[in-house]
Amino acid sequence: MVFPMVPSGVRSLLLAFALAACGGRQPAATEAEPIEEAAPAEDPFVTMERFKDRMCACTEKACAQAVVKELTTWGNSEAADVKSDADKTRMYNLSMATGECAKRALGD
Repeated sequence: MVFPMVPSGVRSLLLAFALAACGGRQPAATEAEPIEEAAPAEDPFVTMERFKDRMCACTEKACAQAVVKELTTWGNSEAADVKSDADKTRMYNLSMATGECAKRALGD
């Protein structure tokens, strides 16, 4: 399952960022600090908020590429399932904010 905690439209957006950012090659080294391995019970909103903050702090393409790669890996492995409409809206808003920062950092 890919990004099971967000609506399919947002999943597509995040995957598009990953494909566009990485271009099929490894991202260059970056100053972005990786997010520590999340505890199994960590709230997916906390993790997504961290990704958003990291992405919004990126000023270079390599930084954004590294965050997208890590976000994609997390999204593909995250088992949390956001069920309520309020939670889906919250995750959608976090994803969209992350995407806006990615577009800025990637120069798109």
